[in-house]
Amino acid sequence: MTKMKSIVLALIMLAIPFMAKAAEEGKVQAIDQKTFASQVYDIEQQLKKGNKLAIVDFNAVWCGPCRQLAPILEELAQEYKGKVEFYSIDVDENKALARAMGIRNIPYVVFYPQNGKPHEMVGLQSKQEIKALIDADLAKQQ
Repeated sequence: MTKMKSIVLALIMLAIPFMAKAAEEGKVQAIDQKTFASQVYDIEQQLKKGNKLAIVDFNAVWCGPCRQLAPILEELAQEYKGKVEFYSIDVDENKALARAMGIRNIPYVVFYPQNGKPHEMVGLQSKQEIKALIDADLAKQQ
């Protein structure tokens, strides 16, 4: 029975990263510069990471329009669960990345499509406007 417990424990340990990733889908994930480079986009190589459309919201806690945009992105993360990955990066905590991206105004949202060049949205936009951008990028992926 001890061998069986070891096998079950090993299988559970292998499944944890996949379960964690599934739990993150449908949510906006707060990430830092290192995670951005490894999971979303390598700025130096101009290389998209991952296999889904990624949307990154560059923001700050003191920014009023950023606070208004956050719940919209949370709703969209639920609506596009499994199709689009949503990320949030605090520019005050990731100043080097914000500088490298040339971010001067926030909220600054970058769309990283699977096919094509990244494109941005600056300032607060409506849910409908953001959905239109997402839908256009998803249509290009097919």
